[in-house]
Amino acid sequence: MQHNHICTPRKGMDCMLTFECPQFEDRQWVQPLLSAEADPACEYSFASIYLWSRAWPQQIARCGGRLLVRIQGKLGLCCLYPAGSGPLAPAVDALAQDAAANGVPLTLVCVTEAPRAAPELRGRGWPMII
Repeated sequence: MQHNHICTPRKGMDCMLTFECPQFEDRQWVQPLLSAEADPACEYSFASIYLWSRAWPQQIARCGGRLLVRIQGKLGLCCLYPAGSGPLAPAVDALAQDAAANGVPLTLVCVTEAPRAAPELRGRGWPMII
């Protein structure tokens, strides 16, 4: 079953995002990405994402081997650190482009110490909140 919220490459952009509310059936493709994360925080379980999406609007998309989660909450529009494996740069670039398209700077939340040191995140000036 093909999901339209899985990124499809297009020329000049590694990921084209279509965020959607998580559905129970999404666990099939989300869980392997979460399991591949080397430094998971408590927010990185399908149950948390799925259940909290009913209280705090959360939407998911896929960029390569990374799960992207966009949240609308007290901080405004923000995103979880892209969980998974594979190249990080296309995922964070896609999130930054999505934030800009929504008229806000990219804010990453639930970023633990190890991911903060990733070269793809350093020097970008994005707020990163643990």
